[in-house]
Amino acid sequence: MVAISTEQFFNQSLELNCIANTDGMFLKLNDRWFTILEYRVGELHSKPLLDCVHLPDNRSTRETGSTGRNRSINFDEISQ
Repeated sequence: MVAISTEQFFNQSLELNCIANTDGMFLKLNDRWFTILEYRVGELHSKPLLDCVHLPDNRSTRETGSTGRNRSINFDEISQ
């Protein structure tokens, strides 16, 4: 078994990974945000996470994120 660091996992993932603070502001994003969504590096750090969430999923995302700290949100599960 090959061990990889959290940093490697975060950056090598094909998913849009991010870390946001309790105010919903981005703290860290992996490169997929920039290659898939074509944002410029640094552009998203001034936007709230909810600005990037599909409008019908906005409410459920807010509710899911407000249930506790250190929470992981799977957007595929929210929209179902």
